[in-house]
Amino acid sequence: MRRPLHDESGFTLVELVLVTVLTVVVVGGLSNIFVSGLRAGNDANARLTSESSVRLAFDRLEFETRCASTATLVSSGAGVTLVLPSSCSHATGTYTWCVTGGALIRYAGSACSGTSETFIQSVTTPTPFSCVTAAAQYPRLQVALGVNPTPRGSDSFSATDLIDMRNAADLGSTDCS
Repeated sequence: MRRPLHDESGFTLVELVLVTVLTVVVVGGLSNIFVSGLRAGNDANARLTSESSVRLAFDRLEFETRCASTATLVSSGAGVTLVLPSSCSHATGTYTWCVTGGALIRYAGSACSGTSETFIQSVTTPTPFSCVTAAAQYPRLQVALGVNPTPRGSDSFSATDLIDMRNAADLGSTDCS
């Protein structure tokens, strides 16, 4: 009536340990894949957000620069002060665009302080503004931004814009005004 013990079916301790180790390795590999995918998605989202912020800032800067009567570089190109005459339909007065603390910020007034609006974070170019002029052409403001929205260098990108100052009084001048 009694069966001998060696006829009992089941798993040995070695078999259980081996299956446990294999399960841990497979689950560890899968979790690595999920974490990498999540990180890649976050990086792509940060880059997309930065690229759209750059486009928005360039659109606003183009709009103001084209109407500006003068543009003066601030701190060797870390910023630019634009004077918009009363003939501009969208804004009048003086505005200064500056790279401050790794961000492109638009200030109301002629200095990099006061009432502000931040357009781009993670700017890596400390002096993105320069003047480009040629005889018998409108003065131009060149903006060359480097942006890195993540700590990895592989996610950095650059954007450049060359804007004609169509409302400038002095064609071919040696500075932006």
